[in-house]
Amino acid sequence: MQQQPWLSRVGGGARGCWSLRGESRGCGWWCALATLLLLQGCMPRSVIVHDGLDTRVLDRHTRQPLAGVSILDAGVWVAHSDAQGRVQLAPARSLKLVPLMGEANVMLSLLACKHGYTPQPVALRRGWNADYGQSQVHRQVIYLQRASGTPSHACPGPLK
Repeated sequence: MQQQPWLSRVGGGARGCWSLRGESRGCGWWCALATLLLLQGCMPRSVIVHDGLDTRVLDRHTRQPLAGVSILDAGVWVAHSDAQGRVQLAPARSLKLVPLMGEANVMLSLLACKHGYTPQPVALRRGWNADYGQSQVHRQVIYLQRASGTPSHACPGPLK
């Protein structure tokens, strides 16, 4: 095989490797890290942590706005409603290492929670790879219903 000016032979014998001239310098740790991640079957990907909200929270029976409704994401307080029942929350994304062909059945949701009311899941997103793609801002009005008796699960402590 005739040697090209931009190729060089690395190693000896018939099993030597070919490399690009001048391209191996400067890559160093970044190339090694990328190669290691790919060999382990991982790649960085931007995933949806939660969708956004731009809506109002109302009492289901009276249709009056509810102030102080907390919005939780995986048990963490991320927003609460104002005196007019308005709640706004920007979508959030995160960089995550995922395995190649790492499809998963995902369910993402936020929880609207207020003492004396039944917690309500909002901004649902579910299905295979539901955490990839475009984030959404949910605008559908949230209706909370007063809890009858002892609620099946209570809201955590106040927003900090």
